[in-house]
Amino acid sequence: MDTRGVVMKYLTLLLFPVLLLCSMPAKAEKGFAIGGRFGTLGAGFEVTKALTKRSRLRFGANAFTFGTSFNEAGISYDVDLRSRNAAVIFDYHPLNGRFRVSAGVFYNKNEFDADASGALTIGGNPYVTSLNANVSFDRTSPY
Repeated sequence: MDTRGVVMKYLTLLLFPVLLLCSMPAKAEKGFAIGGRFGTLGAGFEVTKALTKRSRLRFGANAFTFGTSFNEAGISYDVDLRSRNAAVIFDYHPLNGRFRVSAGVFYNKNEFDADASGALTIGGNPYVTSLNANVSFDRTSPY
């Protein structure tokens, strides 16, 4: 594992407890709340504004980046994952409690890149290998 990967691993381990505490919801004062979060979309924040007694509007953003490079059996691998998201979500609380019905939209700028290259020998025959993959997603998606 390269130095960058080791540093990222230790930073993640050190920051995880802090981010976990930040992911606890903030108490709303006068119909407005700000909170941090940590989840599958990465670290982020959320701002909530009460519109009426039973409706809220939430704005949020998340980010996460991971990359690694390694060699295995003469093949070089390079993998990168980038996640950037923003959301606008309308919440309706029909029972005036924690239960809510939500609808909204997410802006996605998520990408996955992977490259592999090298030389192998199969059955005494040499082969040069190369694989490039890029996965991206629709920029917007319903919530």
